[in-house]
Amino acid sequence: MKKVITVCLLLLACSTQAAQKWVGPFTIKTVAEYYYEQGRVSIIRITVSESTANIWPGIQCLPTSQDHSFGDWSASHSEGWMARRFSFVNLAKALDSKVMLNVSSTCGSIVGFQLWGELLCGDLSDEECVAATNRLGG
Repeated sequence: MKKVITVCLLLLACSTQAAQKWVGPFTIKTVAEYYYEQGRVSIIRITVSESTANIWPGIQCLPTSQDHSFGDWSASHSEGWMARRFSFVNLAKALDSKVMLNVSSTCGSIVGFQLWGELLCGDLSDEECVAATNRLGG
């Protein structure tokens, strides 16, 4: 009986997690990193030039659909983590390189869909960049 309850609890926990997928490629337009005092969280927010319509069909996320923004927030991430992510997206912007973004279906009211990862496309074509994410999972 304990095994059945444990399995049911694990299935319930897994089913409540946000979905994630790779989207893009996008050109980064703006990058912001700051501390949001009201929520006591560190935030990184990027906007992209391309359309962000229908990233997650059926899920309304105004910052993403209106401002073309994605981001991440946390009260527990270290400054090092934020600095690495900030450096990465700024590098992509400086190189004018497209990026693929790994985003969750969780929508932050300030930043939009939550960022879970980035892939710098470099000199890959859009098709090659999309194909590269297939080897990464998520």
